[in-house]
Amino acid sequence: MIQSNWPVVLTDGFDNRSAVSSSSVAQTAIDNDIVIYTVGVGSVNVDILTNIAESTGGAYYSASNFSDLEGIFDKLQVDIDLYRDSDSDGISDYHEKKIAAGELKLGTGAPMMYFDKLNHLNPDSDGDSLLDGQELKIKSQTVQGQEIFYYYLYSNPSMEDSDSDGLLDNEDPTPLIEHDHRFERIFDPNYRPVNSGVTSAQEDSDHVYNTEKAGFNDYWIHGKTSATITGGYIAFMPQSASALSHFLENTGDLYTIDAKKLINQSSNAENHLYENLNDILSASEAMVMDGSTMVITTNEAFVATTLSKEGTDDRKEKDWWYTLGNSSSAMTSTVRRTGEEYSMEIKYFIDDFYDWEKDSPLKGGPIITDGEMYRLHEVGLAKQYPVEGCYEVNVTWKKGERFLTNSQEPTLKEARR
Repeated sequence: MIQSNWPVVLTDGFDNRSAVSSSSVAQTAIDNDIVIYTVGVGSVNVDILTNIAESTGGAYYSASNFSDLEGIFDKLQVDIDLYRDSDSDGISDYHEKKIAAGELKLGTGAPMMYFDKLNHLNPDSDGDSLLDGQELKIKSQTVQGQEIFYYYLYSNPSMEDSDSDGLLDNEDPTPLIEHDHRFERIFDPNYRPVNSGVTSAQEDSDHVYNTEKAGFNDYWIHGKTSATITGGYIAFMPQSASALSHFLENTGDLYTIDAKKLINQSSNAENHLYENLNDILSASEAMVMDGSTMVITTNEAFVATTLSKEGTDDRKEKDWWYTLGNSSSAMTSTVRRTGEEYSMEIKYFIDDFYDWEKDSPLKGGPIITDGEMYRLHEVGLAKQYPVEGCYEVNVTWKKGERFLTNSQEPTLKEARR
């Protein structure tokens, strides 16, 4: 127990007039958590002074003469600081001063660094609403007659965000381990992350739109494309036919896909969904404190689909390839934690930009090429456009459970609208 009173008694120890015995004085001090330090100069009653001091947790100091007192009082200051806790934060003044000055070292011999703001007069040196003694605990053990101190660091009492991950130590379940930087805490559960890649692609696309004059061949390509939609190969592929029709409508407006249908029809998209969910599950476990709720979002794009018509005979998968190809995803989730159990309401966004590659012979369908479709955009007969979709699901899991494993997996349910 860290004491709050430390009287220093300078005396010879001989009692000539007191009505109370030295043992009674010592017991009163013990009952009131008072530590007594005794100092004797010259010829003194060593037994009495030693018993009073040691029985209360203090110590006896002997001085041959008064010139020795300066050194003794310096030593007393250190010893008293070892038990004094001026700010009642759970760490003695001695240790807070030594740690802040960088004078204490780790078992490896390296100095304890980044503790310079530790203040023995401020119970919360870094202002993170945690007492310094909650972040750094010091325990002692007597080994071969010597008191050894052990330091247990839970977070840095000199830094409000010990791992610099954007969460204050008092709201971070892993304050010394930075969580996945691709995720961050926000406060709006309806936040829609912005896909900078789509924004950039649209700016580039708009820059070249209708910059060339349409010729006879361009109108022929336009007619051929329309015929492909109504009676050609992709007429039996509803997703790609709809997307290509929107391109020919020449508005450039945002096009919304049925993300639920994409996930249910494309194993490629489904696998990426589970991989991305695993990442946000891990981030949630590293970010959400027990008994609390947090809104978490992504701050960079994730992969939603890496579709290819090559190597698949599945018509629906190929239909989505003609519609999206490679697309990205973003997530915003509301996470609740109770002990080791978590629940999450998540909005899984699909982002893409429907565009074509100039002069490319790559087929965008059986009878049309990327280059031809880009030409229609360039001459203003069709317009490329942004694509989005949103798949809303609820996930419940216990800490450590993940999708695509052979062990117990989380539970996923599609959200009702």
